[in-house]
Amino acid sequence: MIDIHSHVLFDVDDGCFHIETSIETIKEEAQGGVTDIICTPHVDSEDVDIEKHRNHFNQLKERLKEENINVNIHTGAEIGPNFNPSILWNRGINLSVDGLNKYALIGPFFTDKYYETSFQTVLYDLQMLKIIPIIAHPERMSYFQDNPELLTNFLNQGCLLQVNAQSLLGLYDEKCETFSNRLLELNYISFVASDKHRKYGFSLMEKAYNHIKENYGEALANKLCYENPKKILDSVPMVNYDYKTWTEPPKPKKSFWSFLKK
Repeated sequence: MIDIHSHVLFDVDDGCFHIETSIETIKEEAQGGVTDIICTPHVDSEDVDIEKHRNHFNQLKERLKEENINVNIHTGAEIGPNFNPSILWNRGINLSVDGLNKYALIGPFFTDKYYETSFQTVLYDLQMLKIIPIIAHPERMSYFQDNPELLTNFLNQGCLLQVNAQSLLGLYDEKCETFSNRLLELNYISFVASDKHRKYGFSLMEKAYNHIKENYGEALANKLCYENPKKILDSVPMVNYDYKTWTEPPKPKKSFWSFLKK
C-alpha cells in the first residue's frame, strides 16, 4: 500500500516530534503492508523553513535504511488554505506530492469562515499552475458534511478527494464515519490515507484496507490504497469521472419491536 498523506517527518509541524517517534510510526505502517509513504508536513505560509524539511527528510531516510525498515519515503506537503502557494513555486520550492508538479495536497479549514475566499483561491492558483489539487479529509469538515454538493462541484472542476483511514473506521465521531463511508459508496473518493501524526498501536492503512475490502470489495480497496496512489508517485494525471449523484444514505428501517419500546 501507498500512504499519500502523513505527518511522520519529525520536528516540522504537529506530527512526530522526534526522529525516534517517526521511526516507530513508520515501522507500524510497514508491518501493516505499507511500502511507500509521502511525507506531507503542514505548510501554512511562504515563510516555511524548507531547508529544515530537507535535512530532516534526509536524516529520516538514512535511519530507515540503517534499521532495515523497507519503506520508501517521499517528499511532499499539506498546503494550508490561507496563502498563495504559487509564491513558493515561483521561488523554486516544490510542494507537490509527486515531485513533478502534477499533484498537490490541500488541507481545508475546519470552519467555513474563509471557505469562500482563501480555500477556493488556493485551488484556483494551483490549477493555474496546471497542478491537480487533492483535497485532504473533506469528510471531517462540517460545511462539507452539511453541503456535500460542494464536493460535487470540486470534482467537476477536476479536483480529487482523499479520505482519512480514521474516518472510515469511526475513530473520530459517528457523523464523520457515516459521511466518509457514504462518499466511498458514491465513488467520490480517489485515495485513502493515514494522516498519521504518531503511533496508534496498529497500522491505520491496513485497518482501512480491510474495512474497504470487507464492505465494498477487494477491487476498490486496491484502487484507493495502491493503484491510485501509485499514479501520484508516477506523476500520471488522473480525473475522477466515476462518482454518482449525491443522495443521502437510506435511514435504517424501524422494527416492530422499536415501536413497542416507546
